[in-house]
Amino acid sequence: MATAERMRAPLEQPVEKGLKPGALGLVSTTVIATASVAPAYSIAATLVFVVGAVGLQAPAVTVLAFVPMLQVGGTFVIAVIAVLVGLACYIYCRITRPAFFRKQTLTRATPTLTPDPSLPEEAR
Repeated sequence: MATAERMRAPLEQPVEKGLKPGALGLVSTTVIATASVAPAYSIAATLVFVVGAVGLQAPAVTVLAFVPMLQVGGTFVIAVIAVLVGLACYIYCRITRPAFFRKQTLTRATPTLTPDPSLPEEAR
């Protein structure tokens, strides 16, 4: 019976979850707090200069500034779609034409570059 009780006992002691007490000091806490509010602060600080420069047209300037960001986002969407289409074509060819992806086929299909024998030895 002693062995059966020993087998039922957990092999490892339960580990306490979470952060150790005193793991974060004043500097670490300040860095985390600053990093979490930095985006909102940078928007507010920039908006002060925009309103100061253009006055009441600030909402229009903000909307106009969003247009290039929207175009960049659209470009990334197109790039991701192109990569997915290329991956789908690769998988399709890999499944339907497995002989093409064998090593000897790829080596035969790869052109070899040989130097021109008419060139002098220094130029080869």
